Amino acid sequence: LFLEFIGDPKPPAWKGYLLAVLMFLSACLQTLFEQQNMYRLKVLQMRLRSAITGLVYRKVLALSSGSRKASAVGDVVNLVSVDVQRLTESILYLNGLWLPLVWIVVCFVYLWQLLGPSALTAIAVFLSLLPLNFFITKKRNHHQEEQMRQKDSRARLTSSILRNSKTIKFHGWEGAFLRVLGIRGQELGALRTSGLLFSVSLVSFKVSTFLVALVVFAVHTLVAENAMDAEKAFVTLTVLNILNKAQAFLPFSIHSLVQARVSFDRLVTFLCLEEVDPGAVDSSSSGSTAGKDCITIHSATFAWSQESPPCLHRINLTVPQGCLLAVVGPVGAGKSSLLSALLGELSKVEGFVSIEGAVAYVPQEAWVQNTSVVENVCFGQELDPPWLERVLEACALQPDVDSFPEGVHTSIGEQGMNLSGGQKQRLSLARAVYRKAAVYLLDDPLAALDAHVGQHVFNQVIGPGGLLQGTKQNLGPAPRTPEAPLQAGGPSLDARGPSSQSLRRTVPLQKPRQRFLWMTLTGQDGQQERTASNTAG
Repeated sequence: LFLEFIGDPKPPAWKGYLLAVLMFLSACLQTLFEQQNMYRLKVLQMRLRSAITGLVYRKVLALSSGSRKASAVGDVVNLVSVDVQRLTESILYLNGLWLPLVWIVVCFVYLWQLLGPSALTAIAVFLSLLPLNFFITKKRNHHQEEQMRQKDSRARLTSSILRNSKTIKFHGWEGAFLRVLGIRGQELGALRTSGLLFSVSLVSFKVSTFLVALVVFAVHTLVAENAMDAEKAFVTLTVLNILNKAQAFLPFSIHSLVQARVSFDRLVTFLCLEEVDPGAVDSSSSGSTAGKDCITIHSATFAWSQESPPCLHRINLTVPQGCLLAVVGPVGAGKSSLLSALLGELSKVEGFVSIEGAVAYVPQEAWVQNTSVVENVCFGQELDPPWLERVLEACALQPDVDSFPEGVHTSIGEQGMNLSGGQKQRLSLARAVYRKAAVYLLDDPLAALDAHVGQHVFNQVIGPGGLLQGTKQNLGPAPRTPEAPLQAGGPSLDARGPSSQSLRRTVPLQKPRQRFLWMTLTGQDGQQERTASNTAG
């Protein structure tokens, strides 16, 4: 219309003004619609990113023991920081899959109406470049997967180096960890190859526009009867310019979606990992009444994962209210596995497991937060200063806290770098004691402590006069203290062979006010034998 207006020798003036206003309004509407579309896509992208990140974090908390071994911390970091970002960024390019194709079809139809059969040459040139781009897309997908595998390996190794940097520097092991540079080199190689393939794809789309214009004009000039005039040439160039924009957007959409496809597959693989069974342990928030059993295991068999063989066979265990159960045995006998089974971390093959009341757990390796001492002990609970002081004194932490520059408000640093191993273990125990739970699961809580400190903690926390008496229960490897001798004897009440459990009774312990329950796990002839012995006093 604009070219017709210019070519008309006597056009009305109002028609020119109308065309100018329409062109201005169309440009404004185009900008308005594009920005509104981008705004809504950005909002959708942020919501999707928040949802997927939350889903990954919830999955981490629900992973089974076998799945946690297969998925390291570095893998989860890459999922959240790289894969989630690439997947959500692809939202901006989803319209780039179908909208450029619509533009291309409309442009080819208009070229057919404008140039006739000569427009077929444009379709032929465009289709001739599609196999090359399909091949490039397939190869880039392979290199993207290789890059992410190398990125995961580098993240795992780097995370291990950062967590143990002090040990590495003390022993002079820097040279052994230089292989992270080799992994980074392989990652850069895959990234470089993928970038080169993307450049070839981008150049092919750019060149296609020039080739289409050259071939169309050449064929139309040689074959068509009507000569190419100025009006037809300018309109053809305008259509080809629209086609160029469509083709320029298409490779970026393919590039983003190839990355999103790889990230999507990685996220699906992670989210499909095995989870712990929430119904494996029948738990009750209300504590058990006096005289009733707080822990019950009946003919239960456990495995670390659904595919692995069972690690604990036909366990029968009953812990009454107010008893101390000590599990003793050699390394690898299944002491920690028993605690994991009670926590629901193991896959229950058969049987019944029940725990009455709240549970507090102290692992072998102390876990601390990068916060102050009081926040580590309270762990989100309401602060009770008198009870906090009693807990710190019983766990032999009060002298250490008094020596800190800010007392209980002193920050302990990343992974407790400002504390010794024994201090971290006592801090972990203090967190559990402060909880005032009904059942305490203590996995070798005194292993990292000195003899006199361990004696103090046992007497003030675990022993007959400790803080965990009354309705509190303790379950874990037995501390080697004078009040808890490791001995078992007497007739067997239930013997079912090397892989079953037997209950034995011994003489009362030296302190008749406290009731102790012992479980002994031993290995014999390559098979595990688990025995439980009860001492009442």
